[in-house]
Amino acid sequence: MKKKYLFAWLLSVNMILSLAACGTDNSSVKEGTGTKTANAEETVAKEADEQASEDYSGLVFDNSAWSYDEAVNCYYQIGIPYCNDPETLDYETLAVYVPGEYMDGEKNEDGTYTCEMNASGEVNGYTAETAPVVIPVKTPGYMAFPSQTEYDFEEARAYVNAGLIYVHAGCRGRNNGYDEEENLLYSGGAPWGVTDLKAAVRYLRFNGAQMPGDEDTVFTFGMSGGGAQSALMGSSGNSDLYTPYLKAIGAVMTDEDGNPISDAVTGAMCWCPVTSLDIGDEAYEWNMGQFRTDGMRAENSWGNALSDDLAENFAEYLNQMEFKDEDGNVLALEESKDGIWMSGSYYDYLMNVVDTSLNNYLADNGLGADYIQELNEKAGEEWISYDEETGTAAVSDMESFVTNWKPATKEVGAFDDLSGTQPENHLFGNDESDVSHFDSTMAHLLEEQAEKYAAYENWDDSYVEAYADGVKTLDKLGTDMGTRQDMYNPLYFLSEKLDGYGTSDVASYWRINTGLMQGDTSLTTEVDLYLALQQLEGTDAQFTTVWDQPHVEAERTGDYTENFIDWVFDSLRNDTKRTVRESGAGEPSVVKSASKAGNSSQYEIAKGYDLYEEFEHYFEGMDQNVTILASLSSDQTKMNLQFDFFEDKQDVSLEYQNDAWVVTEDASGFMSQDGPVIADEAMEKDGWQAPKTLESQYEPAVGYEMYEVFEYYFKDMDQTVVIMASANTVQTKMNLQFDFFEDKQDVTLEYQNDAWVVTEDASGFMSQEGPVIAQAAIDFDGWQVK
Repeated sequence: MKKKYLFAWLLSVNMILSLAACGTDNSSVKEGTGTKTANAEETVAKEADEQASEDYSGLVFDNSAWSYDEAVNCYYQIGIPYCNDPETLDYETLAVYVPGEYMDGEKNEDGTYTCEMNASGEVNGYTAETAPVVIPVKTPGYMAFPSQTEYDFEEARAYVNAGLIYVHAGCRGRNNGYDEEENLLYSGGAPWGVTDLKAAVRYLRFNGAQMPGDEDTVFTFGMSGGGAQSALMGSSGNSDLYTPYLKAIGAVMTDEDGNPISDAVTGAMCWCPVTSLDIGDEAYEWNMGQFRTDGMRAENSWGNALSDDLAENFAEYLNQMEFKDEDGNVLALEESKDGIWMSGSYYDYLMNVVDTSLNNYLADNGLGADYIQELNEKAGEEWISYDEETGTAAVSDMESFVTNWKPATKEVGAFDDLSGTQPENHLFGNDESDVSHFDSTMAHLLEEQAEKYAAYENWDDSYVEAYADGVKTLDKLGTDMGTRQDMYNPLYFLSEKLDGYGTSDVASYWRINTGLMQGDTSLTTEVDLYLALQQLEGTDAQFTTVWDQPHVEAERTGDYTENFIDWVFDSLRNDTKRTVRESGAGEPSVVKSASKAGNSSQYEIAKGYDLYEEFEHYFEGMDQNVTILASLSSDQTKMNLQFDFFEDKQDVSLEYQNDAWVVTEDASGFMSQDGPVIADEAMEKDGWQAPKTLESQYEPAVGYEMYEVFEYYFKDMDQTVVIMASANTVQTKMNLQFDFFEDKQDVTLEYQNDAWVVTEDASGFMSQEGPVIAQAAIDFDGWQVK
């Protein structure tokens, strides 16, 4: 029988007395998976007692329901609910993948397997008892992570073959869920995504004796918003702020003996984490925005004045936080002659981070003076110096670095913009509104400085009320905006200057990697997270910036997945020479389609463009193939990209400027890096067509006065088809013509009793789809008169 997960806060009387005698009842003590104070321990234990009567029998893991893929020696289960009262099973279930070496299975009559753990099975030094659990958090932009609905060994292959237990735990994202009538199905936004992940961890611990793997050893990993939520899993373990949310979905709070169950994790891997949203807009303007003078930041504009005010506020915040370097020196900003507070020990620390990243890149790639000269020539200025004697380089100042390497790609209010359309605006919406303003500093500035801003053109007084109302909103549990931001801010739990310090179990191991070229967030975001962590006793935090990488799973060298797995091994002091399981190196018996349902393009060709094509693009960070509909101007200087990406309909506009594609419009707010990459990929395709040529395949049907051409997506066939629709002037009769694989379709319909009815159908199988297409034609606004 495997050991149960017993928590460090069930301390002996002697230990508690010892701490009290030393006067350390409010200091951090390393326990189990992380660091926590005695006060928080008592709170969690009390809440656990209140949950002791909860019935979790429905959440007991079923060891008779395993599936087995002999081709790769993997046992797996999919679609396991991890809480008693899930709001949506589309997201609140998990899948688990286990190396076959850890299991002895007996086949059931229905093809499933009943399994027991094989105590002697071993992979890379791990056994069914000791194998760590790894949980991906694939939520860039704080999007939802859908639960698995089918077996996908490729997603789990690297981890399973290393001997790890791979758990795909779905979680809700930044958006609410609605049915076709726009009725609310489930709540999204903060803090529901992390709540779901915590519930999944609690499920694993509750079933620790029945499931393979060491449930005490859990690592999370993610990029962007996923990196942020991985950081939250690492920083907010067992925080009582999450208790009402966990209770709301029926998460496991106690084991069968009434002992509290933990949601703390052992380690957190965070690539480019977009965190500290409470100060994100201000940090962005201090680090990057103050060096741009176009768009909303144009000189002599109220947006420029707001940018400067936000930058000033960041400096004030930074000095209050009193972050310390590795030697314990307090870091601070000072006023400067050039730029806004571009001086002081904190500024010097950031510049050292930049220089270290650059010199690591030179060393990793065998580069030197020629590379530096090339960068300077491209910039038209000497912004990097190079010392031939030492073979090292140095960036002259922050302005030069930002201007030439890390320019601001977002407008003022990088995360809480004036239109309220950023991903983070969705993240802090509630059941009444999908979006909300949330930045209390911006709200304060807009109110206090309204008279100053009104002296400039384009000022709108309505901004004041919009932000003021936004920061006052409550979610459905009555939690205010400030608390919700605290729950989604790792620093709230890590910094002794904030109220959440000492109220959670903090992960022992951290790995933070970020691309230095990214315009998605300020460099201060990752730096401050690292500084807070390295001040904590009992944490091992690694921090790496990668000079030539944007907003991706940035690594100096090697593959990010393999590097992550190596880090897990290193953290747990497993010095086994890691190899790939021979039994898991083949092709799985069931190969999942690369194109996933719901991510095919269902868009119309963008208006005002002359060419179009449709192709698949692979998002490496999400391990996701997505169908893109690209529209292009005849002079090939403007492009529109449309695609479905999990919950979001993406519509991205770009222009070709200075030999590069630049995003000019982006509703989602996180395509500044991927957009140009996709545009370059589109230009390399040879499938561009002129929309007009679509009409030449068919003539408008005789006897009808109107026609239009549009695209229709056949979901079951994963096929987009061009439709020629003809209709009478009152739109009660319609003809549809299109090519469907090898068949020429010619379908006639009439509108009878408030519904379209097929009256003629040569193929004989359009009786169901025909009326749906007809309604799509009516909804499309491209009708022309013959």
